[in-house]
Amino acid sequence: MRLRNLSVLFSSALFAFTAVGYASPSRWEKALEAERTSYQQCRFDRAEKFLKTATKEALHFNFDDPRLAETLNAGGDLFRAEGQFRRAEFAYNQALIWGGAWLQPDSPVLARSLVGLGIVSQETHQNDFERAESFFNEALKIQNISLGPDNLEIATTLNCLGELNLLRHRYGIAESLFQHALAIRRKNLNPDDPALAQTLEDLGLVSAHEGKLNQAASSFQEALTAYRESLGPNHCELAVALRNYASLLTQMGRAGEAKELEAESLAIALQYLPKGPVALPCYHPRLVRHRH
Repeated sequence: MRLRNLSVLFSSALFAFTAVGYASPSRWEKALEAERTSYQQCRFDRAEKFLKTATKEALHFNFDDPRLAETLNAGGDLFRAEGQFRRAEFAYNQALIWGGAWLQPDSPVLARSLVGLGIVSQETHQNDFERAESFFNEALKIQNISLGPDNLEIATTLNCLGELNLLRHRYGIAESLFQHALAIRRKNLNPDDPALAQTLEDLGLVSAHEGKLNQAASSFQEALTAYRESLGPNHCELAVALRNYASLLTQMGRAGEAKELEAESLAIALQYLPKGPVALPCYHPRLVRHRH
């Protein structure tokens, strides 16, 4: 897989800064922005291409430039989305090591690395929930110092903690964290923003587990409306949300509606995985999806 080449570039970032070269901030910014857009569209091949360009530019930045760690974090996000969890963990760790040496200890860039490590550690260190929780809590400490209380990065970390507690069947704690994240996101985002939809969907999952089926359905419906308006009818995020809502409808005895949504979900998923059917998560928080 071509992502292996990115691992080589990230490894070389630890040693190659003695090389003399010219960095173009504008090229780095354009490349990373294009990578983020492709990532959000689930077009990971394109995202990889732009990330390689950004990485090559970043190799010539000064030691204390936070864009070095930002590039490594972006690589961790992309590896994670591709299911390359060990490589994602490597990228986040390198960002944390590099940033810890050259950046201020309360830099938000370090908090992003910690959030990424908290997410991937649930795959690389399965069932070690305390490890993941410690990363998220450390990230929150940094964010509470360096960012305002209503910052969207804090909402992301709260949402991650909520999903972790949902996995641990600690539904009351999860719901409280999701509600806090939702309040921040409602304050800062448009009603159709996919990040807002994500938290609404997570609240729907919690309500379903608690047996509050009508409340869960309302959250799912609002989430699906936001996903459709912001991402369009064929996005991978929408596919998972449809599958989760279909499972809820089945639980509510609305099998006909559930079957229609499952068919729609699978049709979307097969556009991204054309070689065969895909098993989408059902009532499961999608921890690998987060992007800061």
